[in-house]
Amino acid sequence: MFVYLIPEIDLFQRPSEGNPLGRWFFRDRESTPGVVAHQMAANDVCKMSANNREGDNQMASVRGCNLPDDLYYHVEDNVWARLEADGTITLGMTSYACALAGQLVAATPKKIGKQVEQRKTVCTVESGKWVGPVKAPVGGELVANNEAVSAKPGLVNEDPYGAGWMAKIQPAHWEVESKSLISGAEIAAAFEAKMNADGFGGC
Repeated sequence: MFVYLIPEIDLFQRPSEGNPLGRWFFRDRESTPGVVAHQMAANDVCKMSANNREGDNQMASVRGCNLPDDLYYHVEDNVWARLEADGTITLGMTSYACALAGQLVAATPKKIGKQVEQRKTVCTVESGKWVGPVKAPVGGELVANNEAVSAKPGLVNEDPYGAGWMAKIQPAHWEVESKSLISGAEIAAAFEAKMNADGFGGC
């Protein structure tokens, strides 16, 4: 049995006949030990885990793909950007991009100090079925790469908005170029339209 702890509730997994990975259940932590309150689908567990990791931030979910509302997105390039307190931009692949690519097996970043234009490559990633670029949502100087991702590319699949970030940029024209990005209430409709155009079934 696998147990996953989230404030106020326990999530746990029990193997069952025909399903060695088990079914997910949750119960209120104040309830009587051993009492199962509800059964959960596996994708709902993933959504709950993601929402818990983001704290109070809102999380849009489009066809099972999580898209935090507090980030900026270049929808066509399937990348996200987060404006940090020091003025740098942290960027990475969306969960949608991860689903399209599959499990990543290699990540090769550009060199730190390189000037990168908006929509140009900051890192090349490879999966068993695909090799392609991760593009900069805005232009600027590449100031950091995620060495943990270079060592273990699968971190991007596991946690695309957290431990699996790809690079940091000191933006050159954030106020101008960020206008081509979307955030907040625009996210769900924009990605739904893209998924429709791509013929994408879901994460």
